[in-house]
Amino acid sequence: MAKISKEESARRSGMLFGWKILKENGIEALEKEFEYREETHTPICLTKEEAEKYIQGPKHRSTDTIMVLAMITLLDEFGMKKKRLEKFRGVYEKKAMEYLERPHIELKDNLAEMKKQIGKIGGLAMIPEKQKENELERMRRDGMRYVLTMAKEKGEKKAIEEIEKRGIHPEKIKVTKREVKSFVNEVQHTVVDMVFGITILAIRENFGFGIERMERFFNRFWLKAECTEEGLVTWEEQNSILADEVKINVEIRYLEGEEVA
Repeated sequence: MAKISKEESARRSGMLFGWKILKENGIEALEKEFEYREETHTPICLTKEEAEKYIQGPKHRSTDTIMVLAMITLLDEFGMKKKRLEKFRGVYEKKAMEYLERPHIELKDNLAEMKKQIGKIGGLAMIPEKQKENELERMRRDGMRYVLTMAKEKGEKKAIEEIEKRGIHPEKIKVTKREVKSFVNEVQHTVVDMVFGITILAIRENFGFGIERMERFFNRFWLKAECTEEGLVTWEEQNSILADEVKINVEIRYLEGEEVA
């Protein structure tokens, strides 16, 4: 018997995943599950609960680190002191709760909603970078789609029987670090776009910045971000600037086991 390719094995895994949902919970449950996976690109080897756990780190880390850089930028570029920075922080954290503390599947819709609010100013910060999707996961969703299409065209009973007749027995789907990293990276880009949007909304609501001052803000902001990314300054050092100069303390949240830059 010829050895099947990794892609075909992934497709068959998706078919069995879809078959199991169809058999146990029916076509409506399969359709909802497929839509969730298609929209979020969550690997089928992760439950929704596991997926939410994996993305908490990027959510919290991005929210905290960008807030620190934003406050330092407002301090350096515009001379804002503790009272105004705390006012910014309050609005920022409230909006972060509003937009980010929702189920993963709502993130992209939230981002689209936010872009409408921001309008022209948003173009300064929110430039999405398209992520390359994991090919094997795409093939698994193709397998799910095949089962769903068959169930719609032939009915649930015939679709279940046909998959069973094929006798497909792929290896157990395992969570690989590479797949999880690909998924988390994709979420990370959506979250970062959203946090930039939150920053814009909070600054505009507090201080009424227009295009010119927002450009000044982001020019200085990106300079500080590049210094941190290149290792010229650590997050701890950035954070200590706020603590030393304006007595503001921010705890950057990491999940247990995450590396701190």
